[in-house]
Amino acid sequence: MAKLLDRSPSPSRIDLPHHDFPFLDLGLLVVMMNECQQSQEEYLMSEEHPSALQHKLEDMTKEFDEYWKRHYFWALEECIKHKQKNDKLQAENYNLQKAHMELLQKNSLVAGALQSIKALNGKADEEETRISKIRRRRTLLMEHVWSLRNKAVHGGGKPTADENDVHWVSPVKGEIKINCDAAVGINDSMVAGIARDWRGKLVFAFALKVNTNFPLQAEAEALRQAASIVVSHNIPLVCLESDCKVCIDGILNPSVDVPWRIGTLMNEIKAIVQSIPSASFSWVPRKANMAAHTFARWALTNRFLGFVDESSTLPAVLSKIMEDGCFVS
Repeated sequence: MAKLLDRSPSPSRIDLPHHDFPFLDLGLLVVMMNECQQSQEEYLMSEEHPSALQHKLEDMTKEFDEYWKRHYFWALEECIKHKQKNDKLQAENYNLQKAHMELLQKNSLVAGALQSIKALNGKADEEETRISKIRRRRTLLMEHVWSLRNKAVHGGGKPTADENDVHWVSPVKGEIKINCDAAVGINDSMVAGIARDWRGKLVFAFALKVNTNFPLQAEAEALRQAASIVVSHNIPLVCLESDCKVCIDGILNPSVDVPWRIGTLMNEIKAIVQSIPSASFSWVPRKANMAAHTFARWALTNRFLGFVDESSTLPAVLSKIMEDGCFVS
């Protein structure tokens, strides 16, 4: 309220008569009304989301309500006194006071402003949802284009008939294979991994949120998380697979220049697995990595975070993946 009192009303705005009634602070009333009107104009001139403005107007409405309740009964008594005095000036005062009281009671300007802002707020929410969908489609498209680019640059060329037969291949007996992938969202991403043994049996699976919406960085985060689990669980023989060729090449070939966004992550992964010399990394096409891909997408959609193993109650999607068999096409 102090902020409102410091602001002088603009002559071009609402102008109420300034009679000196002890029970009505008309100057304050005018300033508060003008503040509402200015708030609407400020929003129309800006690109900010109107949520904050709506809260501001709701606070103003509360101030009006409190002001009204505080003065209502005494003001009503004063009006009756003015009415009882058969005097032209007192009659005018009565009519003016009554009009001010009705204005205050109805909160017409504030209510109208609040209704307008709520409508704008609803439209902004719809627009925000529409933009989110566009950004999501753009992210998926960029991911697909990047995948096609990698195939072309690294000798994949155009898809052939044999690529349709690509599937997950089990590790050698005694080895654990962890397939890693990431699902990119609007503001963050979900990284996931599925570890299986040589029989295709689930050993463990994980899903973790990371604060990036850059696909390549999310893929690298998935590999780092998998490598950390390998060390913490002391898995002696392991193969980490990913369909991100840039990441795998960056780990396997020190002479390869990786994008700056994942340079630190690549170094961290190498440092993590130094304690397990038998750990290996391999790149596989997306179709051979569909189990991890499906799990990551599901985890992003359902905001699932956690670590499960063969003794856990598996999420339905994991049960379905395992029921479909380890050779996912």
